[in-house]
Amino acid sequence: MRGILATAARHLAYLRPAQRDRYITASDKHHHLGLTGYREALTEITQQNCHACAAYTLMLNVYAWTSFHGSGSFFLPDLDSDSSPNKVELITILRGGNAVMSVAKHWVVVGPLSAVYLPWVNWDKDPNISRLPSVQSLLSRPEDSSPILPHEDDARLERLAALWAAPSSDLPSPPSSHGGAPSGPAALTPEARQVLFEVLFLLRRIFVISVADNGIEAQAATLSWSIIVSDAYIAAVQQRSPAALVLLAHYCILLKRSGERWWIEGKAEELLGKIKRILEASGEGWMQWIEWPMREVGEGRWKGSVSSRSSTVAGTPI
Repeated sequence: MRGILATAARHLAYLRPAQRDRYITASDKHHHLGLTGYREALTEITQQNCHACAAYTLMLNVYAWTSFHGSGSFFLPDLDSDSSPNKVELITILRGGNAVMSVAKHWVVVGPLSAVYLPWVNWDKDPNISRLPSVQSLLSRPEDSSPILPHEDDARLERLAALWAAPSSDLPSPPSSHGGAPSGPAALTPEARQVLFEVLFLLRRIFVISVADNGIEAQAATLSWSIIVSDAYIAAVQQRSPAALVLLAHYCILLKRSGERWWIEGKAEELLGKIKRILEASGEGWMQWIEWPMREVGEGRWKGSVSSRSSTVAGTPI
């Protein structure tokens, strides 16, 4: 109930901007009260409490996105803001909701939220998705394989691996404008490169899920990505790693394509605008890698964007 009240108050803040502060205060109060009980329940998930935990996880998705407005996000909190530590903690709490499904999936998928969670069961066995190459084979594509996404989309995503792959890798050429690529692949450890390969793999999968006829809504598919990517990738983004930010910029395409419902409106532009400013300050060569997101999404805040009216985004965790 606290999660519902917190979410409802955020929606009222959006609908009635003149009373925004009042509703945000009420929303935060309900959120903190609900979070206390949620954390306690997560220590011992049972058949009796798992449905409430799963429902609160959905509400927490909404609250997490609504708590960021202006130039911050839980991907890229404003490091000079006093509230940044709390913002970073929010994504940790949000991603911790995976514990519910890891422990109680067999109960949740037959309970009152089955319509929400059941499509995610064996989602990776979907023929359209399983045809994607594994992380290990991402550098080569079988000659007889057909594109899962529109050819241009798939090629653009595949090309991103050139940012960190070894020079001898058989990868498509990077974009040719803006004077060529940054001087070869970024100087990363093998472990860091593996993290990026895995995130690119997941990004390609989410692109496919968002257009597949599998019962999963495009918005839910898109917003699940922030939950299923690794902690190591989230850390790289928050440390302003250019290669990690390039991947995040391409995620903004999915955000934009997810529609213009009130809870997602303007978020893609806001996040991409911040990524652009960071990459511009990182030196020459990086902007070419986000040309596609810039064309599809644009950048910066636009008049009437939800970011200035406490927008929210609801996602469905895998």
